[in-house]
Amino acid sequence: MSMDHVFRVLLSALAALLLFQLFVYVIIATRRTKTPKIYASDDDVTFAPAGRVVTGPNRRLPKKTAAEGEAGEGWRIGALLGWLFGRGELPLCPAVPPYLVGPLDNSYSLLSYARLADLYPSLEPGGLWRPQNCSARHRVALVVPYRDRDDHLRIFLHNIHAFLQRQQIDYGIYVVEQSPRGNFNRGMLFNIGFIESLRFADYDCFVFHDVDLLPEDDRNLYWCPVMPRHLSAAVDTLFYNLCRLPYATLFGGVEAFTRDHFELINGFSNRFFGWGGEDDDLYQRLIFHKLNLTRYPLSIARYRMLRHLKMNPNPRRLDLVQKGPERFEQDGLNSLRYVLRSIERRKLFTWIYVDIDESILSGGTKNEDGPSQTQEFAER
Repeated sequence: MSMDHVFRVLLSALAALLLFQLFVYVIIATRRTKTPKIYASDDDVTFAPAGRVVTGPNRRLPKKTAAEGEAGEGWRIGALLGWLFGRGELPLCPAVPPYLVGPLDNSYSLLSYARLADLYPSLEPGGLWRPQNCSARHRVALVVPYRDRDDHLRIFLHNIHAFLQRQQIDYGIYVVEQSPRGNFNRGMLFNIGFIESLRFADYDCFVFHDVDLLPEDDRNLYWCPVMPRHLSAAVDTLFYNLCRLPYATLFGGVEAFTRDHFELINGFSNRFFGWGGEDDDLYQRLIFHKLNLTRYPLSIARYRMLRHLKMNPNPRRLDLVQKGPERFEQDGLNSLRYVLRSIERRKLFTWIYVDIDESILSGGTKNEDGPSQTQEFAER
């Protein structure tokens, strides 16, 4: 057998292998990403068509135009070329996620954590996920303050994972649980979740999310805004605000910040134990640092609140809000003090269990078995 013949055989085999790889990738790149849209029945999992992100008052998704169809095919061809010639690097995900469905039919069924884990097999330990066919444009930590809301947490996880995956976000969910001792401190738990999540990944965007709020439209993008964003502008318990906000400075429920902005304002105040006030203080911190607050239209930023008993209001909240500017620089991320009891990377989320003392309102973040971590945060 001559060398020319051997060379031709090897060349033919290589060409056949490349054609086979090309065929397999075309099949993968052109199929729809099967992220479920969960309906009222837990067994009714369907997949909805793509839609354009809109910012006007119309809640209905417009039909896809021919140009958008061409853009979608162009993105898949770009992904193919990037895979062939980019040494395996994935292309950036589209600027407009192609699998949004608009208004949602959320599920309110109580499933076990094991059943929920079965619904989302692609999750990594800790509730982490990233798209497989493109490189996410945003890396987001979703922080949830928690205490004694197991039913709410299961309903929340049931819906939020599908919601985030349709938006093609590289994300992780961090549930920060406060021990039973003392009054609940929502703002402080958000601060703790911010710092602890950064020990797992270099997130550039943070969504601070109450566990009893479910988004009702996936065009409400959980991305890194240019300015801080109030995502939950229209909640059903306020009749979706009837086309206007109760007051212009409303900034509670679900908020999104870049890492730089959250560090600039020194996070939430740590002084608000009990219900109310920390969101008004947060808004004042934006104004103090000359940041603008942004919102999607009320027709997009819609949420359903799960029923619950109200906590006892903080009797000092109004005084604390009024005197907030006096302590913005000393009260927040740089004055955290808590005992870290446990961290577990569960299938659906990362669980962070902490003990905080209402009588201790200043000083460094203190681990029970370790030194103060305030200096470490300041140097990072």
